[in-house]
Amino acid sequence: MHSYRFAGWLVQKQLNDSWTLGGELFSQGSIMQGIAGSTLLNAGGYYNFDPDFSLLFSTDHSIAGASQTFGYLGLYWTW
Repeated sequence: MHSYRFAGWLVQKQLNDSWTLGGELFSQGSIMQGIAGSTLLNAGGYYNFDPDFSLLFSTDHSIAGASQTFGYLGLYWTW
């Protein structure tokens, strides 16, 4: 493993008190010798059931470099 670049740009819009959606473009350099870096496009958001409990979701796929696909689904609870 070695140092690598990482940069991103996010656009997010709160649609109402419950829904927030957004998109992100980010790029990561090679983390190890012989492994290519990648640029990914991400879409996701969250739904607020109430001020302390939310459903978070996102998915992304590489658009350049090493082929990658990720997904995330989670519950967020604060107290």
